[in-house]
Amino acid sequence: MPNPEGKKLYTGWIRKRIFDQIKTNIVGVIPTAFVYADAYRNSSLAQGIRVFKTIQFPYDSSGIQPHNELSDLIVVFHGLNRESKGTRFILEAFEILKTKYPEKINCIAAGNMPLNEYFEVIKTSNIIVDQCNSYDYAYNALLGMAQGKVVLSGNEPECQEEFGRSDIPVVNITPNVEDIVQKLEYFILNPEMIRKDGEISRKFVEDFHNPALVAQEYIKIFSLNVKNNI
Repeated sequence: MPNPEGKKLYTGWIRKRIFDQIKTNIVGVIPTAFVYADAYRNSSLAQGIRVFKTIQFPYDSSGIQPHNELSDLIVVFHGLNRESKGTRFILEAFEILKTKYPEKINCIAAGNMPLNEYFEVIKTSNIIVDQCNSYDYAYNALLGMAQGKVVLSGNEPECQEEFGRSDIPVVNITPNVEDIVQKLEYFILNPEMIRKDGEISRKFVEDFHNPALVAQEYIKIFSLNVKNNI
């Protein structure tokens, strides 16, 4: 946020000062993903902060109707919003696949659209390629999974260990064009797996990311700390 002089309002040292003030007024932090938990556990800035059990994002899929209709072309979608998602690797993989399977795949990379249009593109897609620069997945992946889509994103062993789940259906991809091509090629050559994996993804969101279940996890931590007067 620029100030009237054109300088950034929040510089690094100001952020650190605010963080230090917050740190003195909290019991601890509850991470929502491995990358956050790992940062708090290992950053020198977070020394002295108690890191509680990581609790998954809540996602209410009850009002979302799964939709994954297959046609002659498998539709693969990557939403454009920031380069840190590893977009350049994903787009290069798209070009290779479009050349190799021109009659089997339709790759869409688009962004800067109204939210309702974005939801519509996801609805008409079969596979969502979210990002390849992350150890774990987030809300965009959950949106695709809730609609019964195959989702490619981050799902490294560290993510699975953090949640204690080896059954997370997100297809893990890395910032490596060959890896992305290989993972997508599997579904191009085995289209029957798209609907099957999509159904597994939907069920996983319904169960593991159920808001009521997530709320109970928070209540357990809050109740324990109140009981122990921490």
